[in-house]
Amino acid sequence: MLAGPALTLRGAYLNDSAEALLWSWVLSAAVFLVTMLRLLQEVFAPGGVSRDSLFGCVTVYILIDLFWCYLYAIIEELSPGAFTGSRGHQNVGMYSVDAKRPLLP
Repeated sequence: MLAGPALTLRGAYLNDSAEALLWSWVLSAAVFLVTMLRLLQEVFAPGGVSRDSLFGCVTVYILIDLFWCYLYAIIEELSPGAFTGSRGHQNVGMYSVDAKRPLLP
């Protein structure tokens, strides 16, 4: 139910609509959250540990990762530069933007 609008908005982004992309991310994050909650209900249902419950745990773990990816993307879109650290210093990969030298030896 949430995945259809998310995919539609993702397609609208191809027409240079940044707002559509943001709403697509919000709906995609909602899909992951609802799926995680439903899987957790099955995993923690009364009964023994089965192969399916172990696969459910692994799936929830992966969905948590995807959910956080979308959440960070939403925060960065709403507040650009939210994850760059202090104002005067920005790390991009292994290089410091300010010093133009590698951060790692």
